[in-house]
Amino acid sequence: MRVLALLETGAVAQTAPPAPTSPAPSPQPYPQQPYPQQPYPQQPYPQQQPYPYPQQQPYPYPQQQAYPYPQQSYPQQPYPYPQQSYPQQPYAQGIPYRYAPEPTAPPVEPVHRFSATLSVLEPLLFSTYEVAGEIRLGKQAGLALALGVGSISLQKFDKSLPDETAKVWQIGSQVRFYPVGTFEHGMQAGAEFLYLFGSTSATGTIDLGPGVPTPPPGTLTASGTGLKIGAFIGYKLIVPVGFTCDAQVGIGYLSLKGVAHDEAGNSKSAGYKTAVPLANASVGWSF
Repeated sequence: MRVLALLETGAVAQTAPPAPTSPAPSPQPYPQQPYPQQPYPQQPYPQQQPYPYPQQQPYPYPQQQAYPYPQQSYPQQPYPYPQQSYPQQPYAQGIPYRYAPEPTAPPVEPVHRFSATLSVLEPLLFSTYEVAGEIRLGKQAGLALALGVGSISLQKFDKSLPDETAKVWQIGSQVRFYPVGTFEHGMQAGAEFLYLFGSTSATGTIDLGPGVPTPPPGTLTASGTGLKIGAFIGYKLIVPVGFTCDAQVGIGYLSLKGVAHDEAGNSKSAGYKTAVPLANASVGWSF
């Protein structure tokens, strides 16, 4: 019986569940210690002493007396001039407002940079044709280049020369200023430089001088060069569309030098210098 009781007791002991474990205690916060509140000692302030200066005494002067003169009452005078009533004038009827026309700028004068002209006087005087082109250098200055070709009689230079014509080429330039006016229209003043070259052929003999036999007549060839310089005044006009005309007069100096050759190989040179008038008239177009 005891064995059975022990077995039963052991079986019961083996089948019994284990005892539960208690959790670990959590840390507690540090308790705050109350501090006793200290009263702030109030310090008494000393009372201020009274203002050391005595109070001001009342104004020593007595009050002013009443104005000794009695007030006078003046009777109200009527306005000496009667008021005039003016009749109401009717207002004039309003004039419709018109905007003033905007100011217009003056017309801009066309500016031309280049003038090309053809001489109409040279063919009549010397049977030469001359063209010129003037380049604008400013409002009152210009530079002209001239080219010419034609034929000219030798007797126009000297009556002692044979009545023959020479082929002439010329090239030169003019410096033009416009002291009155502008490049478009105004008075000209300037200088001319012109180089000439000519040649001719004729039948004749060359006089070689005293004591030298004169060769028989034959074909003579002659050539020469020349330089002409001078000063001139004139006037030029360019119309707005571009048509141009100018005229010049002046005086110049002409220097010619030539040499002639014959078939026999003889030659003779000569020079010619003189003052000559300058005159020209041209028409053309400006751009």
